[in-house]
Amino acid sequence: MKHFYETLSDPDIAWQGEISFFEGGRLITRTGSDFQSEVILLSTWLDSLSLAEGTLIGIFSENTVSWLLWDLATMRCGLRLKAFNKKPQFSMLEDFLTEHSLALLIANDPLLIATGALDITVAENPVKIGDEVIIKRGECPFFNQDCLSLVYSSGTTGHDKGLIISKKGADFVIKRFIQDYQLSERDRHLIFLPLANFQQRLSVYGCLLSNASLCLCDYKSVFPAMQAFRPTFLIAPPVFYRTVVQVFKMRENKDVTLNALMGGNIRFCITGMAPIDRATVNHYEQGGVRLLEAYGTTETGMITWSTLDSYKPGSTGKPLDRAHLLINADGELSINRPWPLSQGYFDLPDGESTEIFLANGNIVTGDIVTEDEDGFFYIVGRTKEVIILDNGKKIHPSEIEDTFEINGIDCELVVFFYADKRAPAMLVSRNNMSESDFLQCQKKIEGVNLSLPQDYKVKYIYYCNEPIKSNPDFMTANMKMSRKKIEDFILHNIR
Repeated sequence: MKHFYETLSDPDIAWQGEISFFEGGRLITRTGSDFQSEVILLSTWLDSLSLAEGTLIGIFSENTVSWLLWDLATMRCGLRLKAFNKKPQFSMLEDFLTEHSLALLIANDPLLIATGALDITVAENPVKIGDEVIIKRGECPFFNQDCLSLVYSSGTTGHDKGLIISKKGADFVIKRFIQDYQLSERDRHLIFLPLANFQQRLSVYGCLLSNASLCLCDYKSVFPAMQAFRPTFLIAPPVFYRTVVQVFKMRENKDVTLNALMGGNIRFCITGMAPIDRATVNHYEQGGVRLLEAYGTTETGMITWSTLDSYKPGSTGKPLDRAHLLINADGELSINRPWPLSQGYFDLPDGESTEIFLANGNIVTGDIVTEDEDGFFYIVGRTKEVIILDNGKKIHPSEIEDTFEINGIDCELVVFFYADKRAPAMLVSRNNMSESDFLQCQKKIEGVNLSLPQDYKVKYIYYCNEPIKSNPDFMTANMKMSRKKIEDFILHNIR
């Protein structure tokens, strides 16, 4: 069986699905065959440069169809795309290209292009889409046959880490995704997260291989794009699904269903990248939309996921390959599979790299998990967020949050500990929360408290009349909730 990148590079295998881009309030659509022809045209231009296999091509751009063209064309030509998730910072462009070993840089930022330097030319864009191509003379091959692409991921560390994406690792995840979610030419996938995040590119490859249609848009256009494109599935972090619930509650026409708000054609939704609260999952269940949780890291690839045939509320699903998972005495998960999504880090100090990619082949996730009797996994939280109490007991804040959410408290809950670590405190937040709403919530919390062990009882309760978890000020670059930012806000503004 061919690897996915061989199939996508084969001109004799026609692409059937449509490729759309939502911009300026309208849907612009190409047929799969027209899009494939443009990829071949761009590949021919790249071949004319006589670049060595493995040469690095940099890209910094918003979500556009041309982003996909460059991605697929470089793959077809045996080149390596280096995707930047943040605007490159430099005083001299030539120095930047040299530092990152780039032969070409594709960008659609006018200010970036205007920063000129000697020995650099701006080429006419062969696909006529709008991106500029900056060419630096010379070749900078990246000698790694299994390398598909170089990407950056911030994760929970707060600083970017460069990751070498494996062809074999990507091939495994894509084919399992198509199989387990039964993707076909009837599916339509809307992508609004940055393509620099490799998960989005995995979704693109899955759609092309299964002849599904796909559409790109930016986050600000997602609601009109859903109405215009009518996707059958979405992949997004919890903050997106919480936002949809908030918009749904405020809708003027009460006859509009949750599915209709999302285009009326949803078959399933997937969330991951961060824990999601039980109340949000329940809203989708009650609205007739199946919201499935999944779990993985850029280092390992997908580890567990829920499907339409295998699902438990609150669980991230069953492992794709249970035999390769290891859970230590503290519940921390590691994985040792022959085809992880990433081969390792680049541009990172050896000490930091070897903390994650161990010499024995294990990849440490830094996540604490549990597994039930049916083989479903549950994410407790990050090892770095574990609180060790004065009595030596280890507690993760999310364990306490989950206990209260299960008992029907329909608010955003954030548990934290003061510096003395003697008792948990809780922030209760909801949009336009009145004092009477808070008092009712407080009563429910006190009721749940009675049934909890002493170490889990919430001693201090505060409230905020606007959502906290869905506020971008309290998220990482990858739209994950930053518990540290929330705790700092509480301690400095609410206490």
